[in-house]
Amino acid sequence: MANTQQIEERIDNRDLATMPLAAALDAYTPSFVAALPEEISVEHFKRMVITAVNTNPDLVHADRRTLFNACVKCASDGLLPDGREAALTVFRTKMKDRNGIERYIDAVQYLPMVAGIRKRLRNSGEVASAVAEVVYQNDKFHYRLGVDSTIEHEPAPLDKDPGPAIGAYAIITLGNGERILEVARLSEIEAVRKKSRAPNSLMWTDFWGEGARKTVLRRAAKAAPQAATARFAQLIERDDEEMELSSVEEMKLVPQRPRREDFEKGLTNTPST
Repeated sequence: MANTQQIEERIDNRDLATMPLAAALDAYTPSFVAALPEEISVEHFKRMVITAVNTNPDLVHADRRTLFNACVKCASDGLLPDGREAALTVFRTKMKDRNGIERYIDAVQYLPMVAGIRKRLRNSGEVASAVAEVVYQNDKFHYRLGVDSTIEHEPAPLDKDPGPAIGAYAIITLGNGERILEVARLSEIEAVRKKSRAPNSLMWTDFWGEGARKTVLRRAAKAAPQAATARFAQLIERDDEEMELSSVEEMKLVPQRPRREDFEKGLTNTPST
C-alpha cells in the first residue's frame, strides 16, 4: 500500500490545498488503512476527520499537508480525532521552504487526550482501569506513599465552591490487581505546562483540568508494563515530539478567526470545506 511519503510525492501541495476535503481524504485512504487497528474502520475514521474540520474553522484554513500527517499519526495510535480521544489543534509555525525562505504556516498538530490514553491502556490487555482526577482546595484529599500507598479523595459538596485546583492524581489498576499511583502538586503540573511547546494552547487556557489529568496519567502510564503495546508506548510520547517541519522557531495556538456575526448582528459565516 502507498505510504504517506509516496502520497506526498504524487499530490502537489497546491493541489492538496485546493481539492475538496473528501477527495484529499480519499487520496490519503491507503495510509489510514495501513495505520488503523482492525477495530476502527477507515470510513468511520474519515467521517470523524470531516466532523473535526467542519466544527473547527481554523482547520479549514490550516496547511493541508500537516493536517493529513496529523491524521495519519492519530490513526497509527488507534484513536479518533473526535475531541475526546484525540484533538487536532492549529499552531502558527515558522518554517523554511525548499528555497530556504522562512514563512509562517498554520500547522496542525495531533494531541491524544485523557480518554484516548485510557482507551489504549484498557486495550493493552494489561490494564483493568485507569482514572485521573483534579484535586481542588476544598476537597478532602489524603495520600500515603510507601508499601501501603493509597489515595483518598472526597470532592467538595456540590453546593460548595471547590476553590482553585491544587493538584491532580492518577490511578492505574493492572489486571493482576496491582495499582500504580501518581500524584502531582500544582507547581509540578505548571512546570510541565511551561515546558510544553504550547503552554497557552486551548487545552491549558480553557481546559486546564484536561491538561492536568493528562499530565499525571501519562506519568503513571510510563510505569505500566511494556506489554501495553508499542502503539501505547508511542502514544504517551506524542507530546514530546517535534513538529516535522524544516525549521520551527515559534509555535503558538492560532487565535480564532473573527466572525462576521461578531461585528454585524444577524449575519453568519459558515466555513466551507
